[in-house]
Amino acid sequence: MHFEFESRDIDISHIKNNDEVCWQYTKDPPIEEDNWLESEDIYYRLSPVTEALAVASEHVHLSKLKPSNIMEWYYRLESLFDSEIGFLFLDTKEGEVPIRFTLSDLKDHLGLRIRINTWEEAKFDRYVRQLRMQNHLRELL
Repeated sequence: MHFEFESRDIDISHIKNNDEVCWQYTKDPPIEEDNWLESEDIYYRLSPVTEALAVASEHVHLSKLKPSNIMEWYYRLESLFDSEIGFLFLDTKEGEVPIRFTLSDLKDHLGLRIRINTWEEAKFDRYVRQLRMQNHLRELL
């Protein structure tokens, strides 16, 4: 399945078991929650992990998630998280708390394709360095 999500062109058709991995389903009408679609008495939406990976792609700058680059995806997501950039959140009483992607999350999404400009490692590392300097400078001031 190839579709646009929040102006990102993503393709989940190459993900094994994408119906189970990439979507959430319910028969109960969602209460005041966005992003649910309806089809023949069933409601569905992108899973939080799939949605977060689609959003993260704008910062990760890798167009495909495949076995040969899964560790680069992981490295880039971890670097961004350490730079205080989060994409996956847990709802708590105090508000949303950022949580890390796991290797299992990435393995489940092998085959994800996103139309995005790919960055070489050096360009990504410069970007993360700049983010860290900006975000950690705020802590010092």
